[in-house]
This record gives sequence, C-alpha cells and structure tokens, in this order.
Amino acid sequence: MKTNKNNATEKEKNIAITLHEALCCSNHTDQCGWFYEDWDGWTHQKYLKIARKILKDTDFNTAKKNQDHRSNMNKLEQIGKDFDKISEHLRDLLKSIISSKI
Repeated sequence: MKTNKNNATEKEKNIAITLHEALCCSNHTDQCGWFYEDWDGWTHQKYLKIARKILKDTDFNTAKKNQDHRSNMNKLEQIGKDFDKISEHLRDLLKSIISSKI
C-alpha cells in the first residue's frame, strides 16, 4: 500500500474521507479544518485514527482473536454457573448432614 509522509495508506485515507463526509456536523467555515489542512492536520488525524481502528477491528487475525476471547469468556461464564450449582448442592448436602446429626 502506498503511504504519504504521515504513513496513512490510501485505504485509510479513503475510509477517513468517507467517515468525515458521513459524520462531520461542524461548520466548515470556522469549526472544522478538513478543507484547510493536509493529512497531518488535527481533523484528518482524528478521522484517520477512527479509520485505523475500523481496519484493525475488521482484520481477520484481530477478529479471530476476538472470537477466541469471546469463546473463552463464554467457557468461563459456564464454569462460573457450574460452580454456583455445585456450591448450592454442597450447601444442601452439608445442611442435610448437619441436620441429621442433631
């Protein structure tokens, strides 16, 4: 991918442009610098940051890691539920043992 002096790829720039067009509600006369600055300007950097996050989050490897993480979290959640059930059964068993000895 071709990059410019601030290392933004063409893909990142295109996404940033689309994001700015869709999301910017500022007055472009005196509130938004998009049309007055280059890719190193604050406004462009703001939208490039969002574009990079989107690309990172949609990257296959990142998505796979997130899926694996969700899977692990689901397993831990199930273990927690199982532990709660086992704890409840143990409590009941101990109560019955204690009451039978009294």
